[in-house]
Amino acid sequence: MVTTYDGVARTIRPGEIQALYERRARWLAYAGLTIATVAIGAGISALLVPLLTPLGAVYGALFGALGGAVAAAVVPSILPSVIPFEYARLLDRLGPLAYWRAVLPKADA
Repeated sequence: MVTTYDGVARTIRPGEIQALYERRARWLAYAGLTIATVAIGAGISALLVPLLTPLGAVYGALFGALGGAVAAAVVPSILPSVIPFEYARLLDRLGPLAYWRAVLPKADA
């Protein structure tokens, strides 16, 4: 059974499969996600940690940056399994920051 991100589902036989490709994000997209997540985590934590704890803004920024780095490492591996169709649409919107990778290349005739 194959389902596209448009919601169209159909049963296919193994003989119908000629090649199988998957859409992947390029390293530049992952780098941008990491930088943005670390910066947002550091900024929010630098504001909230001094209000909630006796620690200063610097410690808050460090903890937030660490949390952002962990989130940036975990989110790309979890996202495709949680919302696969929306993840496929996101990769389509990335344009040149994503590419097609052959999972099962076309057999030479």
